[in-house]
Amino acid sequence: LLIDYRGYGKSEGIPREQGLYLDGRAALEWLAARGFAEDDTVVFGKSLGGGVACEICRGRDLQALILESTFTSLSSVARHLFGFIRGYTPEAGAYNSLEKLGEICCPVMIIHGDVDALIPVEEGLALFEAAGGPKELFLVAGAGHNDVSITAGPKYGRRIRAWLDTT
Repeated sequence: LLIDYRGYGKSEGIPREQGLYLDGRAALEWLAARGFAEDDTVVFGKSLGGGVACEICRGRDLQALILESTFTSLSSVARHLFGFIRGYTPEAGAYNSLEKLGEICCPVMIIHGDVDALIPVEEGLALFEAAGGPKELFLVAGAGHNDVSITAGPKYGRRIRAWLDTT
């Protein structure tokens, strides 16, 4: 199931943190209503979607969580992206994936490009360190923020499939 969060793609609305979390939870509920068991469900979040994925995976018995090009928290990435704006500080705790990983009990895979200029690879490494086990780190050499799967090529799908086969 692929979804467009409110305010993205063809979805209407304004993309605010709590609303995106509602969208993510609604997607899991939609799957459950159609007979998909949580322990057969893999949640995949990319970039901002990784923050949503961490929120909706808390306390659930899912097969796995995959985070690609995801940041540890909005305040952390804002310092990197908007360091030139003095006095700008996002709300404390906004999209705090690092903190939420402690409440996620399913296997976690972190995927990140090692030359991501938008979300530095250090963010992905910090998420990997914070994740409980089992966990897997997949760093893609030469990949930026939006070209991870393209840069990795066929290895991308094979690596994810092999990992899922062991979870």
